[in-house]
Amino acid sequence: ALSIAIVADTPTAVAGAQVWLKVRLKNDGADVRGLVVTVSLPERVELVSDSPKPECDYDPALRKLTWRLKELKGGESCEFAFSVLLSRDLAPKERLGFIATAEYEGALVKLASEPATIEVVSAALSAIFVFPSSFVVKRSIGLPLLDVKYEEYQKVVDRLQGLGVVHGYPEHTFRPNRYVTRAEATKMLVLTTNLTEHMDSVRIGYVLSAEATVNIYVLDSQGKRVAHLLKDKRCKPMQYYVSWDGKADDGAWVEPGEYEIQVVAVSEGGGQITLSANVRALPLPHRKLAGIPTFVDISPKDWFAGYVAEAQARRLVYGYPDGSFKPKHNLTRAEAAAMIVRALGIEERVKEVKDTPTPFEDDEEIPKWARGYIVVATTEAPKASGKPIIGYVERRFKPRHFLSRAEAAMIMARFLDRDVERKVVVVGAVAPGVKLNINGKVVGDEKGTFAEELELKPGVNIITVMVQ
Repeated sequence: ALSIAIVADTPTAVAGAQVWLKVRLKNDGADVRGLVVTVSLPERVELVSDSPKPECDYDPALRKLTWRLKELKGGESCEFAFSVLLSRDLAPKERLGFIATAEYEGALVKLASEPATIEVVSAALSAIFVFPSSFVVKRSIGLPLLDVKYEEYQKVVDRLQGLGVVHGYPEHTFRPNRYVTRAEATKMLVLTTNLTEHMDSVRIGYVLSAEATVNIYVLDSQGKRVAHLLKDKRCKPMQYYVSWDGKADDGAWVEPGEYEIQVVAVSEGGGQITLSANVRALPLPHRKLAGIPTFVDISPKDWFAGYVAEAQARRLVYGYPDGSFKPKHNLTRAEAAAMIVRALGIEERVKEVKDTPTPFEDDEEIPKWARGYIVVATTEAPKASGKPIIGYVERRFKPRHFLSRAEAAMIMARFLDRDVERKVVVVGAVAPGVKLNINGKVVGDEKGTFAEELELKPGVNIITVMVQ
């Protein structure tokens, strides 16, 4: 009257997948004593360490799990569970069989279960790749600044506020139409250039070889889900991208630390595969600046003194012939062009083009000292999504016009997003039997994971991915 069964949590699995199995015993007769339950693992399957529940004896030479139970009373049942990892070398349509046996004191024969069979199926998810492998995470800003209109400016100001580049006034306003002063613009530029080594989001790419339902999760270092980036999306076989900027499902920014990007795909046949990669969220790199500039009209007690000193040390700003900086004067578009060219590190070109005419209708209004900067800023400086860092309208540059705080914020955002050559580390994983080629290089170790440094060229598609 003792019965035994073994079941797998899924009838199909991809090579390399982890599968749970359960052994169930039910006693409909008299009490039995000295119960011994065994399961022998098939070849090309490995027991997941510490997975058996309750604990059991495992003989790696015989590949056999053994549980011992002193007594199982009539009318009672019990259950044992364990997890196995399928070999990555298994081919689609191969079958793996698991049989559980039980014997006890006084039994004339050993009981055996019906086999639990797992069929290996093709992976719908071929590969995932995430870049860069680290990014700066924004800080929580509380209430958004209330007076910023137009969606484009709102997104820019919110982003820069989270990155610590801009700050509002005590009443939660930004005053976007107010002119930006030379001191304010200097602070913005110093803080923006602090961020040039890091992006503030990651791109998650995944490649499907068959139609599947896809979910993308972000887990923290404790395995807790903090974000659900893609929910039950039915996708055709092709390459896809999703971005994550560090925002959790509750709307808050995650804390700096390690996070796992997990892509789960379920094919029409029920085969499920999960591939993951780890990324690091970094804290903002800003530090307190306590330097003292040499300009005669700036006191060490001025709130902007440290920023101006840092900008002066980096040769981002210069003063006037009389030794002043005029920090409270409004910044002109010509002065902004000069600051951006210096921040880009291409000021040496200014002297070479200082006499070059511009195509602007107000060319004659450009100050002599600013001509080279404006030529370089509008013709040679890198762009952001095809747009110049310092924009202009209707063939007029308006060099003597003052910049508004909203315009200054837009310039800083485009500076961050400029299309330049940079090195990034791409991390990811490939499914068993899949070869992934990124920018001409086959990636992936014996476990199917990779971390590769790539050089991204300006004006070229981010990365080229080929799956075989």
